[in-house]
Amino acid sequence: MSSPPQEPAIPANATSSPELAGCMAVSAQLAEALNEVLDAVMLLLHADLGNIRLFDPMRGVLQIVTHRGYSRRFLDTLTIVPIDAPTASARSLRTGQRVIIPDVFQEPSYAPFVASASHEGYRALQATPFFTRDGQFLGTLSTQTRGPRDFSAHEIQVLDLYSRQAGDAIVRARVERDLAIARGRVESALSAGEIGIFDWERNTGMVHGDLNFQRLFGIPFDADGNAALAEFERAIHPDDRKARSQRIRHTLATGEPYEAE
Repeated sequence: MSSPPQEPAIPANATSSPELAGCMAVSAQLAEALNEVLDAVMLLLHADLGNIRLFDPMRGVLQIVTHRGYSRRFLDTLTIVPIDAPTASARSLRTGQRVIIPDVFQEPSYAPFVASASHEGYRALQATPFFTRDGQFLGTLSTQTRGPRDFSAHEIQVLDLYSRQAGDAIVRARVERDLAIARGRVESALSAGEIGIFDWERNTGMVHGDLNFQRLFGIPFDADGNAALAEFERAIHPDDRKARSQRIRHTLATGEPYEAE
């Protein structure tokens, strides 16, 4: 059944699960962003329990990375579910649609999990999938309530906004991770090749150098890697300063690349 449900009460034992998040290498920044989304959704829906699962395409599973209100028994058995499981979250992944069950005791497809629902004390639930902007599935945002209920059109609309926020946070974390990896590789290559990189800010007359540049030139940089242009000039051999100055003026006048050996 897939149409709007839920009821009131706020998480009793609200907890994040850093040990679970660590299993999927979730950064501290991403964990914080997902926790904020989950808290906001639970407040909006007056939910008693809730979780965010991320999709692991390598293993073909959905895994809880943050949660509120569940018992250890629930987490031990349902933290990780395969994508072909009959859970609401797995169904939302397979269909790409929100799954809403107004009353788990009246939903035949949820029969395998009725005992778990009774133990946790919930009757209604929703599982909303979230994606990248180009439609790649990322995970699900699920909540449960103690009693049966339906959702209003406004609740569904805001829930969709929060699910997009979760998707954006994950994409942003992936981009930052990829940039950090690329930066590390470049730094390793530069270090191995004894190459330094610097930037000269013409407006301020300051030079910013990376660690290799600082080490190679022996310039007294500040804690942020900045030094006055005069310090940089003093590191250049006196015999080379005039030719260098001419090349710089030529580059500024023509826009041609500056090259010097």
